[in-house]
Amino acid sequence: PLPPVSPDASSWFGAAGGQPLTNCGAVGMSGQNSDGEMWFTTGANPVISVTASAAKTTTMAIAIQEFSGLDASRPVDVSAGVTNLGTLADSGSATPNLSTDVAVGFVAGHVSTQTITVTAAGYTTQSQQTSRNVTLVTGYQVLRSAAAQRFTGSFTTAMYWASGMSLFRTIEQATPSPNPSPSPVHNPTPSPRGPRHPIN
Repeated sequence: PLPPVSPDASSWFGAAGGQPLTNCGAVGMSGQNSDGEMWFTTGANPVISVTASAAKTTTMAIAIQEFSGLDASRPVDVSAGVTNLGTLADSGSATPNLSTDVAVGFVAGHVSTQTITVTAAGYTTQSQQTSRNVTLVTGYQVLRSAAAQRFTGSFTTAMYWASGMSLFRTIEQATPSPNPSPSPVHNPTPSPRGPRHPIN
């Protein structure tokens, strides 16, 4: 996942180790040159860099996470995203179809580098990233139920913010025939590799 802040949501493209990225959600506020996006790729070799480009000159804050154990054939289960002005950011609700999804969320701020505190429970967060006048914090959680999820954050001073989340499917394993007696088999727990630290 790669959530940047951009003035032109339609102009992004990116690559991870030479492999194209797919956009799974973008939210922006018209007239404020503010945008938050999440991108992904599947089946890539472990990467040490991600490239993001825009048609217009802009300032970006980027964070990268890498996971194993996700479903490469249909990775995105569901996504949500909201943008607004204020001191509380909320991605909106996303309800997984599987209880073993991996939830990945972000809060990005525009024209501010103030500290963002993630208030959504249960998320492992990465270091906040800033670049001149934009800021970004990301987090992930391996789910244990199919309850609705949202990624939320708070900050001291009102700013234009974008918050989003995507739920990624994990690989489903077939349960073997019981021989001699049934044995429960649990889905694998995706483990993050990294996170890979961002490129400002």
